[in-house]
Amino acid sequence: MWRPKTHTFPFSCGECTITLEDVHLQLGLLVDRSVVIKSIQFADWGAVCLNLLGAIPETIYGGRIEMAWTRKNFAELVEDLAEAQRK
Repeated sequence: MWRPKTHTFPFSCGECTITLEDVHLQLGLLVDRSVVIKSIQFADWGAVCLNLLGAIPETIYGGRIEMAWTRKNFAELVEDLAEAQRK
């Protein structure tokens, strides 16, 4: 569990913290040049949803869709879907 006072994760062998190198390796962000000050990616989320889900939600919040919309539109899977389509 994260310890906010020390900014570390406790383990039985000691403590661990997140370093700039970890950020670089995990997220691919540069840590030795200009800082990221705004989003560097843009997506037409309606087009993404249409392509992946076959429908566009009424509202999309920064790439997030409401679970209620998902449940309403995809409550049951069609029985003849291939296994890859069910995942």
